[in-house]
Amino acid sequence: MLRKLRLQLTLLSSSITASILIVMAILSLMLFEDQLNKQSHTAFSGYLNLITSKLQNDRVISQTWLAQMEATHHLVIFIEDNGTPLLFQGAFHPRSSRSSLIEMAQRTARHQYNFDPHAIPLSKLDVPTVTFSLTPSAKEHFLTGIAIVPSLNGAYTVTLLQDMQFEHTRISQTRLLFGGLVLCSVGLLAYFCWWFAGRAMIPIEKSKRKQVEFIAAASHELRAPLAAVQASVSVLSPTNIASNEHFISAIHGECKRMSHLVDDLLLLANADAETWSIHYSPVECDTLLIETLELFYPLAKAQGLLLGLELPNTIVPSITADANRIKQAITVLIDNAIHYTPSKGSIIASLSLEERHLTIKVIDNGPGIPDIHKPYIFDRFYRVDPSRHEKNHYGLGLSIAYEIIHLHGGRLSLEDTPQGGCTFIIKLPLTHAMKN
Repeated sequence: MLRKLRLQLTLLSSSITASILIVMAILSLMLFEDQLNKQSHTAFSGYLNLITSKLQNDRVISQTWLAQMEATHHLVIFIEDNGTPLLFQGAFHPRSSRSSLIEMAQRTARHQYNFDPHAIPLSKLDVPTVTFSLTPSAKEHFLTGIAIVPSLNGAYTVTLLQDMQFEHTRISQTRLLFGGLVLCSVGLLAYFCWWFAGRAMIPIEKSKRKQVEFIAAASHELRAPLAAVQASVSVLSPTNIASNEHFISAIHGECKRMSHLVDDLLLLANADAETWSIHYSPVECDTLLIETLELFYPLAKAQGLLLGLELPNTIVPSITADANRIKQAITVLIDNAIHYTPSKGSIIASLSLEERHLTIKVIDNGPGIPDIHKPYIFDRFYRVDPSRHEKNHYGLGLSIAYEIIHLHGGRLSLEDTPQGGCTFIIKLPLTHAMKN
């Protein structure tokens, strides 16, 4: 499913970017071709003007100069003096014969543009000119210009054709180059989109994997009490009520366990859905810490543990928080410390005031947590020792505490106790905004 989604994202993103790239490439190519055509027409007009200027000023044109002009610029130059062609054989020879090209050019000017190449200008200063494109065959294309230059005895007729095959070849090569670049770019874009979609889906894959693990772990944890309930129900005797008390007590205990587990699962589900109800009010953390520790003194004494409290000498300001939720998080940390600290050990809860936050620490001198497990200690259903399955510890407590502190804009972290053991650290901001 995720692979299909990745493929869809790749196709969508690559098609959009490729379309934009193709449109930009086409526009760039059109601008390039338009600029090239304008340059070609400008250059051709310059050649025609140069020839007419020499006829007006010099009255005589060197055949060597004409041959150089034709050979250099792929021109066909044909000059007539009062209808009589000059004795110039030409230096450039296109595919079609020169005579047929000249005849076609003059005929096109006469029939399509109503321009008579042999008409005598009314003014000696006026040089009538017409320019157009001529395509004698599918593989030939010429820019064509005809000018009538007044002379003392009549007029010169200049018929000029420029073979545009070189420019067309250049345009074709440019199109192929643009097409190749676009194809390569589209391929690179598709690869990048595939890679980027994969990177973007890493959190989704991680979330899905955690969700599957969460469901599997929750199902596993619920299976044990359900099996115990089923076993107890199966041995209940309708006649021997006295012997049923043990099994009824077991059923109540397992149902209570399931109720606690379901409550924890609902809390985490609400946190994921951001619908966890938080009721903010001013909270005095020193008083809250004292009240929480008092709940654990009997249990700590029964297990031979020393439970201590360290408070600052200065007045601790109140913070805006949900007192019950903060107490729940502290309860999880102290219960976790009592559970793992061996007899005759010590657990210290401390409160300190820093510049921008309050710090609550729960310090124990138990066995500690190996470094390999620390990155996952706040994951749901995670246990440092997977082989241990205590009935009252599902591996959800620390994840619930983490969510509670996170919802208050704080941070819950873990450090090693210098003398051995674990130190859980809660940092709560002093100025936490009220939330509805």
